[in-house]
Amino acid sequence: MSDQDFIAYVVGETKGWALEPAASRRDWMDQTPYKGANRCLPMVIANQAGWIVKSPCGFKATWTGKNDPADLTIEVQENPAIYSKQIASVFGSGIVTFSLPWLFRTPPGIGLLVRGPMNTPRPDAVPLDGLVETNWSPATFTMNWKLMKSKSPVWFRKDEPICHLMPYPLDLL
Repeated sequence: MSDQDFIAYVVGETKGWALEPAASRRDWMDQTPYKGANRCLPMVIANQAGWIVKSPCGFKATWTGKNDPADLTIEVQENPAIYSKQIASVFGSGIVTFSLPWLFRTPPGIGLLVRGPMNTPRPDAVPLDGLVETNWSPATFTMNWKLMKSKSPVWFRKDEPICHLMPYPLDLL
């Protein structure tokens, strides 16, 4: 699949959002002794397989531990009129939902594996994976993160990678 085969149609407000090729480096890998983790070719390849989406703004999410969508509070630091519509509690159960402002299109037989940024652990939230049939789907999709602890604020920073998009041959399913 070439870059010309991956299309992102703008369908919403893109102010602050970034979609870019995934980088091979991770800060934590650079901090290992002698930067040794950077010599693990399978990790480096996975890091840069596809594209990343960065958070358009900084915000704090706090979950009460209950299951209703209203039991998750999201406090957007800047432009709440824009970003409060794109970053919300849709599913409940402590899940933060990012409504991406693009409709993605891939070639026939290729979908997108949608997940958190590769090899980027966080102790307070876990990205939820999805496989999207972007070769035909007429709808956008969301990126979701599950908060791990109730009553413990979780911060997402502006420009922090929140989504990794990796082409995936659907016939492998």
